[in-house]
Amino acid sequence: MLCRRFYLSRMSLFRGFLQSNTVQHFKELWMPALSDPRPYQAWANDGARTVVKAASEKVKEVLATHKVDPLPEPVQSDLSRIIKEGEAEIPT
Repeated sequence: MLCRRFYLSRMSLFRGFLQSNTVQHFKELWMPALSDPRPYQAWANDGARTVVKAASEKVKEVLATHKVDPLPEPVQSDLSRIIKEGEAEIPT
């Protein structure tokens, strides 16, 4: 936590050099996605959710909400052609 604060405080020195977009993404890199950076007692009081439990919940969320963009028509056509050619080569 202290290390992250140190780096983020130093980032203010470079705001003129870096775009605010870059600074925001840098902050995102330093924020833990699965682990809980809070002190042990706060973590324990909130149910002591393990990293494994957090990862399991994240997987379920991604699988439930992820939307795949359709492939462009030329790519779909090429894939269909390749599959048909491959199927024609398979002996029956």
